[in-house]
Amino acid sequence: MICHVAKFSKMIKDMETARLERENQRLRLLSANPFDLEAQRLIAEEIRQKNIEANMEAAMEYNPESFGTVVMLYIDCKVNGHPLKAFVDSGKFILQPPLFYLETCYLLS
Repeated sequence: MICHVAKFSKMIKDMETARLERENQRLRLLSANPFDLEAQRLIAEEIRQKNIEANMEAAMEYNPESFGTVVMLYIDCKVNGHPLKAFVDSGKFILQPPLFYLETCYLLS
């Protein structure tokens, strides 16, 4: 177990070192000549990546259901002797049953 922890720690440190080296190289290139074609390419790539990240954050904030599956549970049951399929709800959302079911099961006053 200790061997795996040491390997994992070394791998994380190596990844961080490589990331820092890439960042330092990028900064050196940008500060040397911002009008260099390679520097311009890096700037454009950074802008593109920031736009992707902003779009991802917005999607996760406003459309989280797009990032996972939702399993809904329906069961067969009887209400006042009338068979129907019922949706088992966690209470997170409010669902209005169709008026037909309320009338059929004598639940409408």
